[in-house]
Amino acid sequence: MKSILYINKNDRDKIVKVKSIAFLNRIKIDSIDEAEISSLPDNAEILIMRGMSRNDLDNFLSGLRQKGIRIALKCVETETNREWPLQKLYEEIKKEHESIEKSGID
Repeated sequence: MKSILYINKNDRDKIVKVKSIAFLNRIKIDSIDEAEISSLPDNAEILIMRGMSRNDLDNFLSGLRQKGIRIALKCVETETNREWPLQKLYEEIKKEHESIEKSGID
């Protein structure tokens, strides 16, 4: 089943927009335990996409771009990262993002 987990600790309006785009694309919104969310930094924002086909991903990400929504830390759930604690996944995605930014790849 296609779904997303979106965490944004600071911008409630952006949360509503992301969730509405997911709804329009028939993507389920997952939730997570507050204790795991509290393990993230106060400014944390991360989008985890699960069970989506390439077409589903393209449509959802296109919807975000059309609304001007930028989410720096995002990933697709894989066999490898599926069982990771949220904090570990966040840190790994953050490292990857910082590495890409330094290399100038967009």
